[in-house]
Amino acid sequence: QFLTTEVFALNCLWAIVLLCVLSRAVSSGQVRLYVLSSFLFGLSLGNQHTLILLLPGFAAILLIAMLNGTVKPAQLLTLG
Repeated sequence: QFLTTEVFALNCLWAIVLLCVLSRAVSSGQVRLYVLSSFLFGLSLGNQHTLILLLPGFAAILLIAMLNGTVKPAQLLTLG
């Protein structure tokens, strides 16, 4: 029997880490955590592309943070 790589456990780990970092970013309001969650999201897409389904939720959270004034677009570009 051939050896196969299991990507689903790592996919779940990425999803949990992303949700934890993003929830910490929302509760603390730190721009660096928003940037970190974006970076981790990009890395997680290298493992399995199904995490793209989390993108609308992440975009909505980031949009709400921008509308509340917690995050400014210029801060995201300059890493806070």
